Amino acid sequence: MQEEVVTVQQNAISFKGAFVDNATRAAEDPSTTLENITNFNVWGFMDQPSGYVFTGDKVEKAGDAWTYANTQYWAPARDYFFAAVSPAGSANWSLAVPTSGAFNPGVLSFTNVNGSEDLLYAATMVETPRYDDLKLNNMPPVKFQFSHLLSKVKFTFTNGFTTDNAYVEIKDIKMTAPKSGTIDLAVENWWDNDDWNLGTEEFELYFGNVAKLAMGTFDECAQERLTIPAEADQVYDITFTVKLYMGNQLALETEKTSTVTGVAFEMGKAYNLTAEINSDNLDLPAIEFDVVVKEWD
Repeated sequence: MQEEVVTVQQNAISFKGAFVDNATRAAEDPSTTLENITNFNVWGFMDQPSGYVFTGDKVEKAGDAWTYANTQYWAPARDYFFAAVSPAGSANWSLAVPTSGAFNPGVLSFTNVNGSEDLLYAATMVETPRYDDLKLNNMPPVKFQFSHLLSKVKFTFTNGFTTDNAYVEIKDIKMTAPKSGTIDLAVENWWDNDDWNLGTEEFELYFGNVAKLAMGTFDECAQERLTIPAEADQVYDITFTVKLYMGNQLALETEKTSTVTGVAFEMGKAYNLTAEINSDNLDLPAIEFDVVVKEWD
């Protein structure tokens, strides 16, 4: 995988290789990848938070380079900590980073608007050499490996009818989800524990439609959406409209609801919720025949 590198000036602090892990590709995938990441905000401290270097400065991709204003420089024999959040400058997230006391990565707050904005975080430490070695050798760029803080969800529907003239179309797929949450990045192994604290408000994520399906075929929804991770006790209410065609004639249009629970959505993971549409869950009775033969006169 090719890495993007920028060298600003000798021994200037620069950024390298904004690598996004666990990324998947799908139709209308809203997630950030190595190919489409364009910016991030960066915080940086030398030795302790009071020795701040960056305080949410914006870093942008310019061609094959990562650039920022107000160039900063390395000091010898120091410990640096860097943290970054993408996308830069979004009104949907904020990071509260302490500026004094012991180091603390801070608390990240996020509000989900429509499930189309990804949220990524990266952190790394750099130790600089003594002064003589620092003068002789250029410091390499700070390398960030970004991780997704959200979960990604999509739906796949199957036409479970056993008659070849039955076609199924799915419209307006929606799912309730947590609207907001915070995560304390100072918690040990926060990336394993999925320690999101959810707000009480919920809203609906819209996944679009599924085109008309022939018997025995399946397809995914038009849009994937991003949601705040939650534990298995979270309840998701799902609604969608089913249109059943017999040949080219619309036979039935009905709204269906479903409730999903017992599924823990974890950070950086993509989920595919599947459903089969058939005569049983549409409550359709089968056409049957009875025969009477008239007696001879």
